[in-house]
Amino acid sequence: MPFTPSIGGDSANTGIGNSGYMTANLVGDPNNISKRTADQFFNIAAYAAPPIYTFGTAGRNSLRSAGFWNLDTSLLRKFPMGERYQVELRAEAFNVFNHPTLDIPNGRFGDSNFGRVTGTASVARQLQMGTKFTF
Repeated sequence: MPFTPSIGGDSANTGIGNSGYMTANLVGDPNNISKRTADQFFNIAAYAAPPIYTFGTAGRNSLRSAGFWNLDTSLLRKFPMGERYQVELRAEAFNVFNHPTLDIPNGRFGDSNFGRVTGTASVARQLQMGTKFTF
C-alpha cells in the first residue's frame, strides 16, 4: 500500500488546520537503509519539517509498505447418500502458513513512532470445518 509522509499542523497558513494535507520536506533518500525492519522501515533522516508558509516537498504516496502475501485454502469431499441426498465435509484454512505481514508504517513526521511499523496487516491463522446436508 502506498502512503505519504505527512506533518501535523498548518505551517502553510491555509486555514484548513490539521487535516493531513501537509507533507514533510524530502531532504535525502528514504530508501537508504541497510535493512528494513519494523523499528525502521524507511530512512527517517530523509525528511525534515517544511519552513513556515510552505508546503512540504515529499510526493503524495511516495512510499510503499511491505508487500502482502497470504494463502487461503479449502478441502471438501461430497458423499452421496442415495439419489437425492448428499453430505459435504469441508475444511478451510486462512493464512495457512501463519505468515505475518507488516502494516503501513507511521508516516507522521514528528511522531515518536515515525518510520516504525506498530501492527500487522494480516490476521493469525484461522481454521474452520463444516458439514452440509443436501436434500
